[in-house]
Amino acid sequence: MQIAEGYTGPFERWAELFLEGCVPYYTPFVPHLVGFRELSYDPGRLLRLKYENLKRDIMGELKRIAVFLGKSYNEDQLEGLVEHQRFANFQSNPMVNKRDKIKFIQGLQGNTFTGTFIRKGIVGDWKNHLSQDQVDEFEMLEQKIVKEAKVGMKLE
Repeated sequence: MQIAEGYTGPFERWAELFLEGCVPYYTPFVPHLVGFRELSYDPGRLLRLKYENLKRDIMGELKRIAVFLGKSYNEDQLEGLVEHQRFANFQSNPMVNKRDKIKFIQGLQGNTFTGTFIRKGIVGDWKNHLSQDQVDEFEMLEQKIVKEAKVGMKLE
């Protein structure tokens, strides 16, 4: 059973629920990645992107995306897209920040949800929020993913 969007309990419990496959986004996780693996057999159908790479070299990654999509953009267009994708701009974009859903959740009787959909945009910030036990559990999930879904992933 999945829990409802707008969970208001402690993060530690949410992490447990995620690992148990009980949150509404991409859980259970391993079957979700099996579908990803199926798509990855055809390199023309799937472009693998990592947030960490986007943070390191957004211009290079945008050029890679354009090639994958069969598009060409001049430097001014790419610079405009880089500006559009800056974290502060991305975070304030109503098309992605789900503020309307958050306001709805906050309006539910007795709901004290104060979170945001888009957090900080800091690579590796998970280290500030997960206990060593939680890290160990996620690493066990990673091993299961590699074994069952044959999909490699690495937390940075």
